[in-house]
Amino acid sequence: MKLSFLHIVLVILVIFSVFFITSKREPDYKGLLVSSNASCSKNLSSAQYLNCFRKKLEKYGGVYGVRPFMKALADVIEEDPKKLGHYYLCHDIAHAIGEHGGKYSQNVQKDISECTHICSAGCYHGFIESFVAKSGDIKGLMAGVCEPPQELSKSNKYLSACYHGIGHGVASIFTDLGKSIEICGLIESDYGKRRCFAGSMMEIFGEGSLLDTQKRYPDNILQFCATFPSIYRDHCLLLSGEKELLVSGNIEKAIKTCNQ
Repeated sequence: MKLSFLHIVLVILVIFSVFFITSKREPDYKGLLVSSNASCSKNLSSAQYLNCFRKKLEKYGGVYGVRPFMKALADVIEEDPKKLGHYYLCHDIAHAIGEHGGKYSQNVQKDISECTHICSAGCYHGFIESFVAKSGDIKGLMAGVCEPPQELSKSNKYLSACYHGIGHGVASIFTDLGKSIEICGLIESDYGKRRCFAGSMMEIFGEGSLLDTQKRYPDNILQFCATFPSIYRDHCLLLSGEKELLVSGNIEKAIKTCNQ
């Protein structure tokens, strides 16, 4: 049977449509995270691992956003926490996902809400770093950045993770606690200020994912914490006590630090 020109055009359109739909098929998010982790964790430092994971996500160009990757990460952890290896790799993966989201975000308040608190709020941390690096306007960014979407409006867990992640991100950008406190101070709520401060303290004096070396707490903790605005002093002493316990393993020294 001889096909008319119209039939030929229709056949071509059908074939093209099938090809286009197939080529746009969403990735296997869980498979992608597991295989990328296996590939990137071979004899690489933390910084190299993070850079490797960035490249794995870059091929998707921000098309799918943060949410499906974070859901897949949560699913992998729930199914088998050991599948990703060391716990810090979980933070780095979430960090890379957040970076990917921040890099392509056109609406930071909306897009950052796709991050979650899992893996020590690594997604928020990476999102802020990436978005600030792209826009350079950190002061403008801080206005309402953790304003939760309606379905999370009463979730303290969301607010805590978001503000805390911002503190980590700010500190890793400036590597200076004084500057970080200045930026955290732009947050409207006192709760947000304190959570941001805690994140900055942990990034600079704790296990920061991007800082090469963590700074050492001053010997006189009381004097050190007294230099901060009153809103942050209790948090400073609390975090100092936790740090002492982790470093020395001596609960008496930790209690002494807290009692200063």
